[in-house]
Amino acid sequence: MVRKLKYHEQKLLKKVDFLSWQVDNNLHEVKILKRYCIQRRSDYTVYNKLSRDIRELGRKIKEVEPDHPFRIEQSAVLLEKLYMMGLISTKWDLSQTQKVTASCFCRRRLPVIMVRNKMSQTILMATKLIEQGHVRVGVEVVKDPAFLVTRNLEDFVTWVDTSAIKKHVLEYNNEVRILSASLIIHYCTNTAKESEGVTKKAFLPKICKYNLILFVTLSGAGPPLSQLNLMPKSASGPPGLCDAVKTIPPCVLYFLIIVDTAGVERMPFCPTINFLT
Repeated sequence: MVRKLKYHEQKLLKKVDFLSWQVDNNLHEVKILKRYCIQRRSDYTVYNKLSRDIRELGRKIKEVEPDHPFRIEQSAVLLEKLYMMGLISTKWDLSQTQKVTASCFCRRRLPVIMVRNKMSQTILMATKLIEQGHVRVGVEVVKDPAFLVTRNLEDFVTWVDTSAIKKHVLEYNNEVRILSASLIIHYCTNTAKESEGVTKKAFLPKICKYNLILFVTLSGAGPPLSQLNLMPKSASGPPGLCDAVKTIPPCVLYFLIIVDTAGVERMPFCPTINFLT
């Protein structure tokens, strides 16, 4: 039992409702945070504010006369930007701006895009994979689950080259990884000049140590590819790969192409190798 309020306390708390709390009226917000695995409530607050500003801006543009050049220009700019961000489905109707909500921003988050692209089963699993550094957008590794993916970047969401997830996906699909070590351009020369700290004499035994398939594209001074006896050391090579490589035209520089069926992590001696698919 609490004491009775004093006179000045009653005056100050006259309009305060002690029975209903504003924090209890956030059931919809809690559902959205849980559905999209939003870790920071401040992110949802920002989405709410942005969507409210977009709706207000759309209403103000709609108040201008339909034939006015300002309305036509600003409507096109606003709809184009919202469409490229993926917040609206079409960019020809100004009424689409009134349908922008905080959930529209949540659906553009990177974990949701991963689930949509079938890179993960759940948003929670996708969030963990992003935080662990398994996902990149374009050439940049993204570790923030709050990253918003635009329409232009949807097709560039993929696994990091050195990710174990990508290794399992390639093995499941029976795809061979092709590693292009274009920086080792002096491998086929007679000199022992070092390139990135790896010499010809030191590099060759380490390559032959593993079950790798080696092909070298030589310049015009060297023998043609059809005369090179560079057959796979392992009999499990993909069919038709040797014939396909022999059709490559001679190059000006020396390039070393290694088809590794065991994984890039097995070659720590050559950190300059770029992983390609």
